[in-house]
Amino acid sequence: MYDIEKTANKMWQACIVGTALLCFSFASAEVQAEDARVSDLNTVPTARFIKPDTMALSLETLDPYAQVAFGYQFSDFFYLQFQQNYQISSLRDEADYVAPGLDFKLKLLNESTFWPQVALGMENAIGNQRLASEYLVASKRLSHFDVTGGVAWGRLGSGAHMRNPLRMLSSHFDEDRITETYDSESNNARHWFTGEDIGFFGGVAYHTPFLKNAVITLDYNNASYDLERQAIQNFNAPSPWSIGVQYTPAPWVELSTALVGREKMMARARFFENPENFVAHNTNVMRAPFWPKFSLKFEEVVSLTEEDETILNRSSIILNADKDFHPKFSGGLGLRYNAGYNYEHFYLTRPYAEDTIRGDEFEFANNAFNLDRAYLAYKAPLFENTELALTGGYLEELFAGFGGEALYQSQAHPWLIGGEIWYSFKRDPFSSLATRVKSGGTTTGHLNLGYKIEDSNLLAKLSLGKYLAGNTGGTFALENKFDNGAKLEGFVTVTNKRDRGILNEDEDYYAGLTLTFPFQIPYTDSLSSVCCDADVQIRPIARSAGQKLNKPISLF
Repeated sequence: MYDIEKTANKMWQACIVGTALLCFSFASAEVQAEDARVSDLNTVPTARFIKPDTMALSLETLDPYAQVAFGYQFSDFFYLQFQQNYQISSLRDEADYVAPGLDFKLKLLNESTFWPQVALGMENAIGNQRLASEYLVASKRLSHFDVTGGVAWGRLGSGAHMRNPLRMLSSHFDEDRITETYDSESNNARHWFTGEDIGFFGGVAYHTPFLKNAVITLDYNNASYDLERQAIQNFNAPSPWSIGVQYTPAPWVELSTALVGREKMMARARFFENPENFVAHNTNVMRAPFWPKFSLKFEEVVSLTEEDETILNRSSIILNADKDFHPKFSGGLGLRYNAGYNYEHFYLTRPYAEDTIRGDEFEFANNAFNLDRAYLAYKAPLFENTELALTGGYLEELFAGFGGEALYQSQAHPWLIGGEIWYSFKRDPFSSLATRVKSGGTTTGHLNLGYKIEDSNLLAKLSLGKYLAGNTGGTFALENKFDNGAKLEGFVTVTNKRDRGILNEDEDYYAGLTLTFPFQIPYTDSLSSVCCDADVQIRPIARSAGQKLNKPISLF
């Protein structure tokens, strides 16, 4: 039974949030969306977004967590973010607990004179269940004020203002989702919008006319902090209200601080960049036909999704030589230098099976040099608007094999369709340059579908089929290509096979962001025939489920 006084108090708080949203939703005011870009208040989200094609790096601390997050605004209506939360006693101490996850926010309705902007969002949509929330939020601009109100499931709605209305559709939504322990299965679609109760949140951002680039923020957060009280000795949960300020001294940085309750402080720094601004040089250099094309790739792999670690990384430099022997035949050779990595202890903490897919990735990283690839390829038109590519050899650092891919695409249609099939063998990291191939091959294949989103550089991609571990499933990706040659792709893979994490939790997804951009090394004009690329990958390290080959030639 609910406590009557507490219930009445919660209903009163909910009425304040709801009434403010309703009043401002129907208020007549000029919409100034460019000024109302506060995508988050102090502790709650809004229906606002950052500028399209913008990357965001966020560093935040609010007792008992510190957070690192990296995201990208794919368009004016979709934002995707990977984040890692650390339970810490002090910024100088190591984390007691690590909670990774993937967030997204989707715009449902544009703001107009009479209607608010509405968005659907999920925090830890896939990832750690402890901090997971789903929410529906609306924001409305009135003069210098931007008012936000929303309803939430999960952690953000754990203050329990009212029963979950979705339970009327199915008893599935009435299931309790807040676990008693931290070491639970990862959050996924089965948990979305479930829970006995929901809660309301809201706030307001005041764009000060007297202090340029400053915004005063006030919000109400409905999180109950029940799990933190159970797990952290003498933990004092903050009051639900907070007041703070956001300051943007330059277009590329946003600084925020807030008083949460009467005794806790929040601090956040966000850094913004558009890949279109990266300095790039023309890499289509004329050269004698008998010389191969040399190139350098600087590869950085960063993982923000480890529940037993902070941030893992691996740095590599790859020297490539590619040669076109004929208009239809080509070949390539790559040598990888492993410049460094910080997960040497995987020897002790993450034992792997003999038939692992990428669970032994650290063994390859431990070699100073590996043969990255050595292949021959045939690429030619198959039919009208259809291209065929056949490739064989050392396809990537961990696998050798052969296979082919076909793709149909036409300027007259926004859609693409194709398929691929590969037969691959795992390479032995303990052999010279990792060139020995193990016995026992694996067949993989995928149906590839794509759609070019109108009035943008976005390509939505879907691959369905069999992965290297023998599991089946699909990969959804969004790809954005920029005029300067940079490319950014975000992807999520879900299959019928689960990896078991270090804490014995289920990991039934694989997701990441990859940014590739060309550049010129300063003072190397005499080496202009050597072009360079930087490849930054934010993805889990040493996984087996949901893995595909990193092919040297890809049509899709």
